[in-house]
Order: sequence, then structure tokens, then C-alpha cells
Amino acid sequence: MKIRKTIFIKEIITTDEMGHCCDPVTRVAAMAVFKTPFAGTDQEDLSNLFEAAVTLGDTIDLPIGHKDAPWSLCRTATIDDDFT
Repeated sequence: MKIRKTIFIKEIITTDEMGHCCDPVTRVAAMAVFKTPFAGTDQEDLSNLFEAAVTLGDTIDLPIGHKDAPWSLCRTATIDDDFT
């Protein structure tokens, strides 16, 4: 898989919805742009992209602080034939 770029974002929440101080909550997200083998084609079965996303998720180092932190995962693939 040819990865063009990766992007990380880290959010730290230090107040609740009312503006009161609370224990910090940290959220981290990682995104990647990679070349899809389906560019320029009409494809109904995207299972290969989901498999690629699993591989990519296993290789990206997330700056989460420690491995015991709770986490959730979302993977999205967008197909575009303009990849340079």
C-alpha cells in the first residue's frame, strides 16, 4: 500500500459542558491518504479497502500516551482517481 500522507490530531478536554474543571479527557485520531487499487473503476465490493485499512491501522503509531487507555476505532475509505 502506497501511503501519501498521515495526519494526527490530539484533543484534550479539561472542562465539562458547563465549563467546570474535570479530569482531562484525551482523544486522538489518525487519518491516512493512500492509493486505492479501484481508482477510475466502478466497484461494488470494497472489502479489499477494509482489509487495507486494518493493515494500515496496525502500522500507524498513535500518540495516545499509554496502551491501557480506552479507545474506539472508525475506518473510512474514499475512492478518488486523482492521486499524485
